[in-house]
Order: sequence, then C-alpha cells, then structure tokens
Amino acid sequence: MPNYQYQGRDSEGKKVSGRLEAENTGDAANFLADKNIIPTHIEIAEQRKSSFGFLFRSSTAKPQEILSFYRQMATLLGAGITVVKAVKQLAQSSVSRPLRNALDAIFDAISSGQTLAASMALYPKMFSKIEIGIIEIGENTGRLQEIFLQVAEYLENKILNRKRLLAATRYPAIVIIAVVTAIIVLNIFVIPKFASLFSRFQVQLPLPTRVLIAVSTFMQHNWVMVLIIAVLLLLLIPYILAIKQIRYFYDHYKLYFPVLGNLEKRILLSQFTWALGLILRAGLPVLKGMTLVAEASDNVYMHEKITKMRDFLDQGENFTQSMIRSGLFHSSIIQMVEVGESSGKLDEILNEIANYYNREIDYDIKRLNDLLEPLLLLVVGGMVLILALSIYLPMWDMVKFAKIG
Repeated sequence: MPNYQYQGRDSEGKKVSGRLEAENTGDAANFLADKNIIPTHIEIAEQRKSSFGFLFRSSTAKPQEILSFYRQMATLLGAGITVVKAVKQLAQSSVSRPLRNALDAIFDAISSGQTLAASMALYPKMFSKIEIGIIEIGENTGRLQEIFLQVAEYLENKILNRKRLLAATRYPAIVIIAVVTAIIVLNIFVIPKFASLFSRFQVQLPLPTRVLIAVSTFMQHNWVMVLIIAVLLLLLIPYILAIKQIRYFYDHYKLYFPVLGNLEKRILLSQFTWALGLILRAGLPVLKGMTLVAEASDNVYMHEKITKMRDFLDQGENFTQSMIRSGLFHSSIIQMVEVGESSGKLDEILNEIANYYNREIDYDIKRLNDLLEPLLLLVVGGMVLILALSIYLPMWDMVKFAKIG
C-alpha cells in the first residue's frame, strides 16, 4: 500500500500536513474527510533511498516506452475512448512494469477526481514538466489528442538528439579505451622486460625511458591501489558533477571542446527552439514556456542562459533582444526570429530554426570521422613515438657500448 503525503486544513481552518497509507488518492481523501480535514494537496510520498542508492537505483520507464504511451493515447482518444478508459487499457497492456505501475496509480488518481496532468506529475522521473505543462493545456482547451501527438514529437526529437550525441562520441570513446588498454598492458607486461634488460648495462638511460620505467614500476607494485582509485573516481564522478559550480564549469566549457563541443551546442539549441516552438503552438505564454524549457535542460550552463533570457523578457525586452543578450545564437538565426516575432509567427520560425539545426547536426555527424581521425591519429602517433623513443634510444646506446667494448 503506497504512502501519501497531504496538506489541508482542519475544522478550525488551521493548516495541517502529514503522511498516511491508502490504496489510492480517493481513499486518502476519504480518510482525511473522516478526520474533518479538507485536503488541498495529496501526492505519493517519495520513498527513502537506501544508503547504497548508487548501486540500487529505482527503475523507471524507458523514453521509448513513454513515447509509445503518448502515441497510443493519441490513437485511443482519436477513436473516441475517454481518458480514464484509455489510461486503464494501456496500463493493462503495457509490458513495462514501471510504466504499468505508474499508469495504475494515474488511473486511480483520475478516478478520484484529479486531472490527467496533475496525476502524471506524481511521476516526475517519467514525465517532464514540459510534457505535463503541454498536456495541461490540452485538457483545458479540449485538444488532448492533438497535444499528445505534439508531446510525442517533442520526446521523439529529444530521443533522436540523444542518439546523435551518442553516435558522435562512440568512435573517439572506442579509440581512447583501446589506447588506455594498450598503455596498461605495455606497463605491466612489456616495459618490465626491457627494464630488466637495460639494468644489465652500465649506461645512462634517457629521460623518457626513466620516466616510463618509473611509471611501470609504480603500477606493478601499486596496481591494487591504482585499481581502487580508478573505481572510486568512476563512482564519484556523478557526485562531483552534482556540485553546482563544478557542473556549471563542465557544462559551459565542454561546448568549446574540439569538434564535439560545437556539435553538442547545436543539439542543445535544437532542443531549445523545438521545445519552445511546440509550447507556443500549444498556447502556453512565452514566459511560462521559457521556464519549462529551462527546467527541462540537462545542461546547467544552458539552463542559466535560458533563465536569463526569460528574465530579460520579464523586464520588457522582446524575444529578439533577449536572444542577442544571451550570446548563444548566430546573427542569421536572430534575423529569422526577428521576422517571426514581428509577423506573429514566432512558433513557426522556431520550428524552422530547429529543423535547420537538425540538418546541420546530421551534416556534422557525417563528417565527424573526417575531423576526428587526424586528431586521434595525432594523439596515438604521439604516444607510439614516445614509447618507441623510450625503448629504442637506450638500445642504440647499448649497441654503441658493445662496439666500444
């Protein structure tokens, strides 16, 4: 039986709050009514996380499963099925346990009188604030089927951008992993053989060779400590990046990384323009839309920039001026927005800009290998050169020593 936290007023009008167990929100409301408490807010209480939460994370539905839910809801609503019956039907047919459990709870909440948007808001890890805000507009305007299709398009675009970024980083990641593996193997198995050979000759080893042997010796004698430190770093990275100042610095300057930084910046701007255009088409005010888009951004630097743009709008500036002051957009993009704003078709222009960014992203990914190959070749070639010089320079000295002897 789930736990619910509530807020309300007692018979004397005083504010009260607390937790209780109930089958659904309707039973929770009835229980409070029996206690002469008028509830103003009821929601599922967050479960306390284990101290080992980083090992046992709560499961949630995959983005593709939520996308399928949105499209199926649009289909069922278009067929004339009510929201309550559609949610119940999809809960029964869902193969995803987390999504099925969420839809069962949403069905109970709708049945007890809550709106669909408020019911979905009980699961913020599954349904973002942008999606919930647009669905709320659909409920209020009676365009829920159309809105579900638009939300599905938003989520599909978000999934596509994530796949694009993964595709762009896959090749360099594989090369880097291969290089690191090669370095470890050389330091553990190859360099010690040469170190024992060099030690038999009374020759002064070159600096690169001495450094390489020192690193290899350290790794051989302290491999347990090195392994523990590496594992701890991998586990601590998410918590280090959770520190706001560090995350802001990382999210800002990774947009200036060679090759990949510009690609990620275009992906973020594509998501921003696409999402804001969708929100404006749904009927949300631009200030509210900017707030939702900022909250949905995974990049802290971009979140701050969008929030500042919203503040500029709130101070009376127009959208074009706020874009100029953000420093995120090229002059040609700003000119397009200025035309759209003056003609009252800002949502259409934002959609066109998003499509432009998407075309640029596709082109960047296609030529990514051509840009990355010289850079990676330079890195790998430099490492091979250092290893070769470290090994062969002392061997040449030994040959000279043998000839003299």
